Amino acid sequence: MNEERFYKLISRKLAGEATILELEELSEMLRQNEDFRNFVQKIEGSSFDAQKSSLEDALDSFDSIAWQLTELTEYSPEHSFDLTKPFVTKKSSKSNKYWRYGILIMAAVFILFCLAIDPFQFNQKASKVSNTEIITSKGQKSALTLSDGTKVWLNTDSKLIYANDFSGKSREVTLIGEAFFDVSHDKNKPFVIHTRDMHIKVLGTAFNVKAYPQDKSSEATLIRGSIQVSFTNRPNEQLILKPNEKIKFVNAQFKTSIKLEEAPLITVEKLLVEASDGSVTETAWTQGRLIFKSKPFIEMISELERRYDINITVEKEGIESKLFTAAFENETIEEVLNLLKMSYHFDFKLDKKNKLVLIY
Repeated sequence: MNEERFYKLISRKLAGEATILELEELSEMLRQNEDFRNFVQKIEGSSFDAQKSSLEDALDSFDSIAWQLTELTEYSPEHSFDLTKPFVTKKSSKSNKYWRYGILIMAAVFILFCLAIDPFQFNQKASKVSNTEIITSKGQKSALTLSDGTKVWLNTDSKLIYANDFSGKSREVTLIGEAFFDVSHDKNKPFVIHTRDMHIKVLGTAFNVKAYPQDKSSEATLIRGSIQVSFTNRPNEQLILKPNEKIKFVNAQFKTSIKLEEAPLITVEKLLVEASDGSVTETAWTQGRLIFKSKPFIEMISELERRYDINITVEKEGIESKLFTAAFENETIEEVLNLLKMSYHFDFKLDKKNKLVLIY
């Protein structure tokens, strides 16, 4: 149940145990579900703008709640508990630390109790729409066909959320990670893909979307048809892509580190199609291939980690910015690294048992 997952994520966030992916999932839930946002308003006593919300907004909200809950035990009983006013902190002690944990547990129990009595009628909408989540772990991929006939190939370390029955005015799905879509045409019911920073609207077409939260940039690659791309933080801007075009933009958390004169935030470029077999670099993964063309080594690492379910640490100075061009299909991670080091010398140690690679 989405409600149970929502409250579990809130509890983990309040306890400081939520992972980056869980925080991203919680932020996405808040964007998509008005009832969840209303619940946050009731707790925090402040407004939550769904259109302008971001991961940072969500985390700030919950940080504020958690801070006030944990600081509550450091005040005398007569002190009024006002969520709209900051507290004056005192030095903590070991006993206060344990009280904080108690308060967090009580908060989680309270949230679950709210679910039981259903004060905001969460299950009213849930009863109307049944969603399915498909999750691929690192090193795994998945292929599926949606109820409208749309075919989806889900890449490694990705998640797709979709309605079991597209009964509304549009067919909407949510993607975290990478997927290739071959959308069934329906002029009366557009197909919409939501990612954290990007929203893609189509009628019937084939395209690839790459939107890993931890990556520096996200992109959409159009193979045939046309797509309309809009952005969460720039709702008034829309771009229409033509076949064999790709849009690429810097993800929100990396914008402050980018110099606009060196790299624009949004770029549109033509795809390079291999004359020999007609393959496209951006969609080669659907055939089990991994193609790099003038790719910085630091960006290749993320793709290698996802494909081979391994963690890579780089201690070799200067190698991260080097550009590599290579293609792989059935090679092991050891074979890949041996081939790559022929271009720029480096050594590596592979710990297969713990799935670790050290490059030095």
